Amino acid sequence: MEAEPAITDPSKRSRWLHFRRWALLVAAVACGFGLWLVYRGDSESLDAESTLQADVRTLRALTSFVQTNSRWPKTWEELIAADVGQQRELQDWPGGIADLQSRVKINFQMDLKDIAKMTPESFSAVTQKSPYYRAEEVFVLRLLDAVRKTQSTEKAN
Repeated sequence: MEAEPAITDPSKRSRWLHFRRWALLVAAVACGFGLWLVYRGDSESLDAESTLQADVRTLRALTSFVQTNSRWPKTWEELIAADVGQQRELQDWPGGIADLQSRVKINFQMDLKDIAKMTPESFSAVTQKSPYYRAEEVFVLRLLDAVRKTQSTEKAN
């Protein structure tokens, strides 16, 4: 690698140093911005994953609630008090409930008849607050299946 040519003219040397300082400043700002973007992206991805896990846990608890009680809960407190811990994934229920409530919204005004008419695409009884990844369809299908089974059992009686 060649050494920089010696600049003997003071005005040219001053401009060259000024240019180098600005180039270093721009490079430092660009690197800092890049690092901030990576941090923000990673942070938001982790937050979205936590919201997805809260959604799955809530869907599992609701499925268990519907299977046990043959109805939709009216409040978070009712869902929290329910014995849904028979599933291995819910053994520590209602641990971390404040986090679930901050990430997931349950429409407690619905009833099983309304929910039974839904498809995974139109499912709105439980929604994630942002940021989020779309819920895994299998958990929505399990809840819809439990709702429909409850509905068909009620019709048979």
